[in-house]
Amino acid sequence: MDPGLVGDDRQRSSIDHRATWRAVTQAVDDVGGLGTLSDSWRCKDWMDEHNLLRDFKGTDAANKALTDGRILWTEDLSVDIIDLACKAATTATENGDDVLVLCATNADAIEISRKLVQPSVNAKEISCRGKADTIIFEGDLVRTRQNNYVAQVFNGQRWTVVSETTRGVVLRDRSGFETIVSHDYFHEFVELAGASTIDSAQGLTVDQAIVVAVGIGATGAYSAATRGKKPPIWITPDRSEEGAVATVELAISRWDVPLTVVEELSVAITTQEADELREGLIKEYNAILQFHKNNPTIASKTLRGFMSEISTAINLISTRDSWDRPSISDGDLETLWEKLYVRRTIFAQIIKQHQNSMTKELGDYVIQSNTELKFRTNLEIDDVGGLGI
Repeated sequence: MDPGLVGDDRQRSSIDHRATWRAVTQAVDDVGGLGTLSDSWRCKDWMDEHNLLRDFKGTDAANKALTDGRILWTEDLSVDIIDLACKAATTATENGDDVLVLCATNADAIEISRKLVQPSVNAKEISCRGKADTIIFEGDLVRTRQNNYVAQVFNGQRWTVVSETTRGVVLRDRSGFETIVSHDYFHEFVELAGASTIDSAQGLTVDQAIVVAVGIGATGAYSAATRGKKPPIWITPDRSEEGAVATVELAISRWDVPLTVVEELSVAITTQEADELREGLIKEYNAILQFHKNNPTIASKTLRGFMSEISTAINLISTRDSWDRPSISDGDLETLWEKLYVRRTIFAQIIKQHQNSMTKELGDYVIQSNTELKFRTNLEIDDVGGLGI
């Protein structure tokens, strides 16, 4: 039986901190058994913006949210990001929405939830703490995180804590239905309903997702925003509109997919290769420059073109993220390497006509550089005149 795997790779990182699923999906994809989900039924009313988030288009998505008034910030130094999130959640709840604030850390989620649901003075603390050892009181609004068909409790449901008995904890839903869950279930699968970490919110659907845009990247932002049936509200710690928009833009576009061990080693190796190549190109550039100064009448146009290609390559390597993710398109990159290869070949031929100890050493170096370049980039060039240089 062939392996098969279906899922949304944009939401994988929230449950894939050690890149286990990334490694599995790569293996399944290699045998043609991978199916990728791209549409979200819960986001059908804001699919255009959903697609911007999915494609990590931070600028466009942030500008859309700003236009709709869904990026929140304040100049008031007495108001922090927790207060701002609570205010937004309270307003949305008063409008009748089922609301969830999504954060990067459990500490922020608990603090927001507790501020949103203040226990009454006489409220009794439940002896068995909730998920993540959260203190919960009678009257608190909570959310259950696993199906329990016997108790008629389902993942993502919101409840009010009614009381505690020897059998467990009594919960009541918004229709008035009451049930009892065991103390063990309460401790493992009941959390305050106001806020959640992005990681633990997987599978939840609410009317309005409110995303705290701190400490998250592209897949985290996408996972959080797509919990809601309505387009997300973004909370930022900034004190200006410009800064707030930049924060949201960065959160949506910053690459945060975990790498497998093999990928991490590859990045480390290729980054070292890039540094070595850059140092070699600088050395080569200086040598060509010195040759040009000493022999100003020899193929001046060819030498200037050669130096220009080397300079472009140096700048490219200096600004790239990794050897496998250059800062220009693959087509432009291949053209650059081809031009550089041809320039070197022509230059080596010119040097042969003016042979001395210095030019021989330089010619040997250029030829060796080309051999390495051809090996690294798999260039297939037979006719050096084919590019018209």
